[in-house]
Amino acid sequence: MTNKPTLTIKEFLALPDGEKATRFGEMSERDRFLWRTQYDIPALGKVVEHEPPTPEEQARIDEEFNAMLRRRGVKI
Repeated sequence: MTNKPTLTIKEFLALPDGEKATRFGEMSERDRFLWRTQYDIPALGKVVEHEPPTPEEQARIDEEFNAMLRRRGVKI
């Protein structure tokens, strides 16, 4: 005998974060799937920005790249 789900995804979304962990199993398989694939977005993410290299770093990168091309015979 299977347990009938007692909590819908809409009700689950309205719960406080601390209660969601304990009541997750009360949803249907479909609603748990929806939560894992569409709603479970980490709240503590951090965006890492790209910083362009300094002129000295860029010169070193360019020289290493040119050296690699010379080793492979692409550039003389």
